[in-house]
Amino acid sequence: MIPESPADRLADQTTPASDPESAEWVRALSACGAEQDRAVTRLHEVLLRVARAELARRGGQLRISGPELDDLAHQAAADAVLAIIAKAGQFRTGSAWTLPGSQNGAT
Repeated sequence: MIPESPADRLADQTTPASDPESAEWVRALSACGAEQDRAVTRLHEVLLRVARAELARRGGQLRISGPELDDLAHQAAADAVLAIIAKAGQFRTGSAWTLPGSQNGAT
């Protein structure tokens, strides 16, 4: 018997989302191979924009700038991607993705 992959276990745990866009995020992040890679890349790009905006907003409070600031944004986005992927299977039916630029999220 072939052992189940982590993606298979995640897909089995996923509950349908209340809106099509949220369901698509959960499905794509739970997929295997190139489809999941594309979803992770897209999610990272969105979260990187959010991290950069937040760091710019807090610019006066931080004592870092330039490449270090961009590195911090990349680290924050990567950490968020890992946390989201790890919890995608726990996504509640009543929840919704609210990523900037999405149809149901703030822009």
